[in-house]
Amino acid sequence: MISSILSIRLSLLVAAALALVVVASALVVGTSAGGSADAAASVSASATVATATTATAAATPTVELVSTKKKKKKSSAITFTPEKVLKVAKRYAGTRYSYGGDSPSGFDCSGFTKFIYAKFGVDLPHSAWKQAREGHRVSRAKAKPGDLVITAGGAHVGIWVSKDRFIDAGFPGQGVHVREIYTDNYYIVRVESDTQEA
Repeated sequence: MISSILSIRLSLLVAAALALVVVASALVVGTSAGGSADAAASVSASATVATATTATAAATPTVELVSTKKKKKKSSAITFTPEKVLKVAKRYAGTRYSYGGDSPSGFDCSGFTKFIYAKFGVDLPHSAWKQAREGHRVSRAKAKPGDLVITAGGAHVGIWVSKDRFIDAGFPGQGVHVREIYTDNYYIVRVESDTQEA
């Protein structure tokens, strides 16, 4: 950009110099031919104005307009609803069980629920009984697909699918899959999110 500005200014200065040469030549010719002194003075004055204008234009800095608008970043978070939690959870059906695991290379029960909820911006602890304290209890009649299912007072956790069924990372050799809730000693926990839909 700087080189372009210098090039423009140089061109203007050259044009001004050429104008002065032409005017000087005209004055010489006019004087030799006995031309009017007033006319010569007028030409000289015009040349002075033209030169001053050109010089002013050359000295005027070029301002480049820069847009101050910032591009909006698209959020990567998925809008939260319990139903969407279940939809995402089912994508990982068949993933092997791994004690202490919290990634698609292997899950344990709370590592699985922690990983799924993290996709919705919800940071759950890697512990079934601690996850039970992250939300509020709802009755089984009001349970929604995607709610947490806490069994045996916090010994295990999965995600509610439908009546008497949930998806969980059960134990070695089984991995993530949908199955019947194996005990009647369970309750439902609903976890809220800042991105939850009404």
